[in-house]
Amino acid sequence: MSILWQFRRFATMILFQKLLNLTTPVVLASASPRRKQLLEQLGLTFLVQPSSVDEGAVSVQQPPDEYVRTLALHKARDIARHQPDSASVVIG
Repeated sequence: MSILWQFRRFATMILFQKLLNLTTPVVLASASPRRKQLLEQLGLTFLVQPSSVDEGAVSVQQPPDEYVRTLALHKARDIARHQPDSASVVIG
């Protein structure tokens, strides 16, 4: 599963959120300028809250797509733990 596929899945979910006019907060758990830019291009209102996950602690002995997915999941979980609103959408 590529990062692009993952982003498309998240983007679809967020677009449904906008279409339904939900007020669920969206949090980007990454300091990636590219991910921030992609969310901005979707016209979303979101918070950037970079995760403190040590990227070096994630094994690079896995295929690149799995590595990226694992890292994104760790980042999202790290930030989701600290969200006061359990209904937040956290993107890693």
